[in-house]
Amino acid sequence: MIKIKKITGEPAWITTLKITLKVLTILILLIIVPLIIVNISFIFQGNNRVPNFMGYSMLNVISGSMQGTIDVGDMVIIKQTKEINEQDIVTFIDEASVITHRVVKIEEENGVKEYTTKGDANNTEDKNKITIDQIQGKVIFHLRGFGKICTYLQKPQGLLILVGIPIVLMSITKYFDIKFANKKAMRKQQRIEYMTKNEE
Repeated sequence: MIKIKKITGEPAWITTLKITLKVLTILILLIIVPLIIVNISFIFQGNNRVPNFMGYSMLNVISGSMQGTIDVGDMVIIKQTKEINEQDIVTFIDEASVITHRVVKIEEENGVKEYTTKGDANNTEDKNKITIDQIQGKVIFHLRGFGKICTYLQKPQGLLILVGIPIVLMSITKYFDIKFANKKAMRKQQRIEYMTKNEE
């Protein structure tokens, strides 16, 4: 009598784990790849004060002048546009600074529109009025706390984590693929040996 050691197939929980890991890997890559493309685009626009990608820019908030509406550590997404209305939050260049404040008044003098801005957390309006040429874009939405995350991911340790996670996930998935592929091959070999013995 020939005794064959039973080799079980891939457990259901392993299959579920592999699918989960593959989905997580794809989701992370869907985040990483666009970030890389956007960062490369920004690098080639190094001379621009507010670099943009297809008319959109991402900026980290580092001051509290809009506190309560947009906090320090948030990220704002701005869109290039010439359609600016009162109460819009805009990003503009004033002297050497990039500022994101709310438009509280629009006046026209000699055919030129001038915009008065103010930080929501400030008690007074900004000293200088600005023109449309200074406005880099209008804030269309902001992500709370995401600025801190992006700042960390731009550091060497952050980049290591960002790139390392997909590699680890893919390695784990590959390990299980190889492990249970070997077991499948062993089961096939056992069936062949069993059939051969019976024919003898």
